[in-house]
Amino acid sequence: MKARSLPSQDASLVSMNPTLLEFARSVGAASDGGSVMSLDVVEALFQRLASASLGHPSAMQGLPPGPEAASILLILREFMHHLGYASVIALAAAEGEGASR
Repeated sequence: MKARSLPSQDASLVSMNPTLLEFARSVGAASDGGSVMSLDVVEALFQRLASASLGHPSAMQGLPPGPEAASILLILREFMHHLGYASVIALAAAEGEGASR
């Protein structure tokens, strides 16, 4: 028995996490107000992270650095991949609003 039903195939996650906007900018998916990254884009970013962990640090060139960014990408990829989300919408925090992580 499932704890909850899975989203429809075209469901999107929404986040105001600034690191997700950095990932979107790194692949040219960001606009002024935010961005949409498909599961395929997130998978490609994850493959770059996996390549870096296998000894190819140049794969991370242009991506947000550090273990926090890597953790965010890993959790996002797993969440989208295993729960069936088609995309993530990364919104920019409005001026004066703190973006919670």
